[in-house]
Amino acid sequence: MAKMPYAVVQWDAVPFLLVALWIRFDERMTKMGADFVLGTACLWYAFRLLRWANVTINQICAKLDIYCFTLKKRKKD
Repeated sequence: MAKMPYAVVQWDAVPFLLVALWIRFDERMTKMGADFVLGTACLWYAFRLLRWANVTINQICAKLDIYCFTLKKRKKD
């Protein structure tokens, strides 16, 4: 894990920044519209977090040759 690549630009932050700029500078945006856009962004980030956790668990389990949340079947002698 010491040789993991580090992204200089965190692309996952771009949608939130765009939403924040849209809410800030669009004079036609109402409070209800801003709440809807922020709620949609929240759901998007929740999906991204769950997907990231799933991929990470699968990669760790594959690397260590283990099963996460289940038990391996016994080998018959």
